Amino acid sequence: MTNAQEYINQGKILYDVGNYEESINKYEEALKEEPMNIDIYFGLSESYIMLEDFESARESLNNILLIDKDNAEAYFHIGNTQFLQDMQQEGKESYLKAISLGFSDIAIFINYAIVCEENGNYYEALKYYNKALTKDKFRADIRLRKIEILIGMNKIEESLENLDLFIQLNPDLFEGHHLKFLVLLENNRVQEAEKTLENAIKLFPEDEGFLFDKIILFQEQQKIDEALNIINTVFKDNNSKLILNEKVKIYLAQNKIEDAKFTLKQIISLDKDEFDEDSRFYLVMIYISEKNYLEAQKYIDEIIEYKSEGMYYYSALFLKGQVIKELDGQNKCKTYYEDIVSILRQGSLDYPDKMDLIIYRGLIYTELCNYEKALEMANYLLAISDNIGEAYLLRSQIYEAMGEVEKSQKDREIAIQKSATLSRFGI
Repeated sequence: MTNAQEYINQGKILYDVGNYEESINKYEEALKEEPMNIDIYFGLSESYIMLEDFESARESLNNILLIDKDNAEAYFHIGNTQFLQDMQQEGKESYLKAISLGFSDIAIFINYAIVCEENGNYYEALKYYNKALTKDKFRADIRLRKIEILIGMNKIEESLENLDLFIQLNPDLFEGHHLKFLVLLENNRVQEAEKTLENAIKLFPEDEGFLFDKIILFQEQQKIDEALNIINTVFKDNNSKLILNEKVKIYLAQNKIEDAKFTLKQIISLDKDEFDEDSRFYLVMIYISEKNYLEAQKYIDEIIEYKSEGMYYYSALFLKGQVIKELDGQNKCKTYYEDIVSILRQGSLDYPDKMDLIIYRGLIYTELCNYEKALEMANYLLAISDNIGEAYLLRSQIYEAMGEVEKSQKDREIAIQKSATLSRFGI
């Protein structure tokens, strides 16, 4: 054994036991003996990475490229250091260089796909998840990530095909059955969802998660008593937020408003370390429906003060104006909306895909009698899709405020035709 090899072996052992500083020292000793040995530079880079000294790690890897300019593995590890330092573009370039030089370890495809996914480049992510799956078709974690992207892109049939393949290759994993059930249910394929769930319960009779899915199915089928029965038997001692939220939905479906309010407040009290916007927003809507505007305002103000980046903040800003109108009159409502309309406009700039913001702005402009701007909001939504029932309803309300009764009635009728929700509530 050469002196260099002994130092290399010692460096590896010290690395394995977590003594990275001494590992580096041994590799440095090895370099004195064999300065052209690529394995030493790889060893050095690994220890530097563990010490989060990414610059030194990259220097070691670049030394490999001085010896072998087409070393694909070196480019892969350089890419890793760049991603660890949030050097996204440089990391991508290093990965693609490694791939072009023939580096085909499954890790590079997975890592590159994850980066693409995190940056919203979903088609590119799918491409590299598929490359990873050609390396190992049984990798359930990769296939699940691919399926979740497909679901997010609303590629329903392709999602279901991949879920069937996932179940075929990984029959003992519950995730495939659960996701398939949810995708079918969310796309109104209730009978298929029910069959999928029945098969899953046979395969996993002890898994309470599928019984929870059954609660969701029963609610969709309007079998409210059956859903409540599972909660009161299987989950009777379970006071988790998940179960309590389902109780709320059931109580609302049964028109047990007091029970729903009590349960929502119970959820809020349980989450002392976490601000629960969902439950507060439910309470806002219940109190507004009861015309209890003072209680509604209390929870609206809490949501506004919390100021999350989600839609609840903007919804609360809009609803506060409606509550002010009921409590303090039209003039104070207008003054309030004049103050906050620019905030909602900024929200539209920050979240251009949030159509609710456009509807809120249209309603606010209507309150401010700025009908031209209000119609601009409604017509923008209809330019995106002429099947948005809520956009027709918005335009109907604008025409009504303008005194154009015939146009208002026509748009209201179209709104009901286009939206199942509006039709159900007879709006």
